[in-house]
Amino acid sequence: PHYVRGKEGVIERACGDFLNPEELGYGFPGTPRKKLYRVRFRQVDLWSGYAGSQGDTVDVDIYEHWLSPAQSNTTVGTK
Repeated sequence: PHYVRGKEGVIERACGDFLNPEELGYGFPGTPRKKLYRVRFRQVDLWSGYAGSQGDTVDVDIYEHWLSPAQSNTTVGTK
C-alpha cells in the first residue's frame, strides 16, 4: 500500500514463496516465485497526527522485491 512506501517496519514473519503477482497480472506464469513477508509498522510512523496509542501497529504483507534495507538490521524500508 502507498501509505507504507518509504517507511520503516519490522519483519514480523516470513510467509513463504508465492507466484509473482505482477507477472500473473499480465498473464505470465508468475515465476520465479517471490518471498512474501509480513511487515509490522507503528501507526505513529504512518499517520501524521496519529492520536492513538504509541504501541498501535499495522501488519502489511509485502513481497521481498518491494523491500529495501533500512538503517538497522531489525527493520526494513519499503520502496
